[in-house]
Amino acid sequence: MNKKINRITDNHIWSYLFSRNLDFNRKKMIKSKKILPLEHAIWWLSNKREIFYYNIGKKNIIYFWQEIKKFNNKKYFIGGWHSNVKKVNLLYILFILKWQFSYNLKKKYKYPWIAVVKKNNKKILSLCKYLGYIEIKNKRERYYKLIKERFNVNFNNYFYLILLP
Repeated sequence: MNKKINRITDNHIWSYLFSRNLDFNRKKMIKSKKILPLEHAIWWLSNKREIFYYNIGKKNIIYFWQEIKKFNNKKYFIGGWHSNVKKVNLLYILFILKWQFSYNLKKKYKYPWIAVVKKNNKKILSLCKYLGYIEIKNKRERYYKLIKERFNVNFNNYFYLILLP
């Protein structure tokens, strides 16, 4: 397994969009509509994400990102990933996420991670739980409101998750 993770450059603008717009990726995303090139270019130049990529083959790439957000004056992470191949070995995703956590520790970022996973994506839910994410199981739990406001997805259709530092 090649262990080189790279920061994305502007050379990836269109390959990132192509990958993001693949049908199998959009089915797993909160915003599932196709992104138009002009809309993507504007977003690309103004987004605040740290975006990385990992080559899993000659032309097969996993893109992953993170962003620090604020809620009630507290910082937290959100993140995600997608690939230009339909089936990705979850060992690659595990490697990437562990690298990402290590990267943030080196930068002394000790913020909670919040996430949502579609209820039909049990493999990713299992991976998140393996990494230490805790499922928010009811609306009275502490992080429910934060996750609901940030992602604006239905609690009945998504798992709400938190990973504490």
